[in-house]
Amino acid sequence: MNEIYHNEIAFFGKITAGITHEMKNVLAIIKEASGLMEDIMSISPEAITSHQDKIQISLSRISDQIKRGVELTGRLNKFAHSYSDSLVEIDLYEIIEQLTVLSNRFARNKNVNLKVHRPDPSISIVTYPFRLQRALFECIECC
Repeated sequence: MNEIYHNEIAFFGKITAGITHEMKNVLAIIKEASGLMEDIMSISPEAITSHQDKIQISLSRISDQIKRGVELTGRLNKFAHSYSDSLVEIDLYEIIEQLTVLSNRFARNKNVNLKVHRPDPSISIVTYPFRLQRALFECIECC
């Protein structure tokens, strides 16, 4: 196996592992929030009324995590489809935003907050999206 192919597979694996770890976090938070609501509801009917604020906070956390999970899986799916041997025209902002979301876990682990701002006017380039993301990811890791 040549070194470029090996590095591409390693990059794909690292991004996939990061997102699946984030998905496990999403599910753990949903499990924790729903468990709290179950505990409150099992105490008594009066407990539901007296702990309505905790139930509302739990429902809000569940809703937020579901949205987060949907975004993460959508981004991972788009990333998986970016591996192609053909040159395509892309919006540079969109590919950088995609990579920023996929890289957030790695950045947070190093106490770094990644942000991207949309340029005006937008910039389109012809490139290999997967290879560009890999190169940008390596730049992010270096910094």
